[in-house]
Amino acid sequence: LPGQYLTVRIPDGSDPAPVRSYSLSGDPAAARYRISVKREDHGQVSRWLHSHIEVGSVIEAAAPRGDFYLVDDTTPVVLVSAGIGATPVLAMAHALAAAKSPRDIWWLHTTRNSESHAFASEVANLIAELPQARQRVFYTAGDRADASVVTGRLDCDAIAGLGLPLDA
Repeated sequence: LPGQYLTVRIPDGSDPAPVRSYSLSGDPAAARYRISVKREDHGQVSRWLHSHIEVGSVIEAAAPRGDFYLVDDTTPVVLVSAGIGATPVLAMAHALAAAKSPRDIWWLHTTRNSESHAFASEVANLIAELPQARQRVFYTAGDRADASVVTGRLDCDAIAGLGLPLDA
């Protein structure tokens, strides 16, 4: 389901082999799973994945799991994320776009600047496919890329100024 994660085990020679969980970040209706892994210099698994995995590689993984997922409904959707934490809500945006959802949808994301803005063009394309979708991105430092980007913090005051369909 859009928002769930996979637990993967890598064959790096360690005993036991290291295991990590990564959010699914692609279209849930696709014939394959997509995870997005930020390389961390001290991250044993992320470094191994970046060094050894290519498109089409097969890795050992458990079935998708997790209770944070998009439900099929007609109510408004607010997708909130920060940094690489966009991955579970990115899968939700893919599902909404694939379903051509008429729901009111807001994508709210915060990151440091345009260089750290993961999935920027992918999200923009998904939002453009949805008739009732809007996005607002908050850069805590640095530049303002376009009208959908605000310099500042995503906080209660910023959310209140957007007029989102939220109950207090």
